Amino acid sequence: MSIRTATALIGAAILLTSARSADAQGSTPVDVSAGYQFTHVNASDGNEGANVPKGWTASVTGHLHPAVNIVGEVNGAYKSGVKRHSFLAGIRAGGGRSPAANEAVVFGQFLVGTSRTAGENVLVLQPGIGLDIRGRSRVSTRLNVDYLIERADGANTNGFRIAAGLVFDLTR
Repeated sequence: MSIRTATALIGAAILLTSARSADAQGSTPVDVSAGYQFTHVNASDGNEGANVPKGWTASVTGHLHPAVNIVGEVNGAYKSGVKRHSFLAGIRAGGGRSPAANEAVVFGQFLVGTSRTAGENVLVLQPGIGLDIRGRSRVSTRLNVDYLIERADGANTNGFRIAAGLVFDLTR
């Protein structure tokens, strides 16, 4: 998948989240998040993989229905001069908005996109689960764990990602 395709997917997700809906409020609920990520990538040759402790993540989510959300995400991971940036879009089940405060909401998601490392683009599949912990304010906490599958040159590499951050509800 090319950078152009990934950018188009993320752009489409952002447009969908900003589109008007037919609900009583007149708009699709939207939130943005930003946070830290730790990534571990397994070596494709069976050797020990690499921990990548420096990273960030940012996303925008459009809540189309309480149980169906569209997500666009960008993230970066850095270690020893190597940079890895991913551009992803997909669907999230659960984690919808509700008027209840002080709740913990579990979600599952499946994102697809591209990652660029050392000048090479690879296809990325990123299924994951997470937890949004909401209080009374428009800011909540998000924890998630994702399984990474990267496809390049006919071979798969896998790993995982742990992320934690803040979610900002832009709807209210």
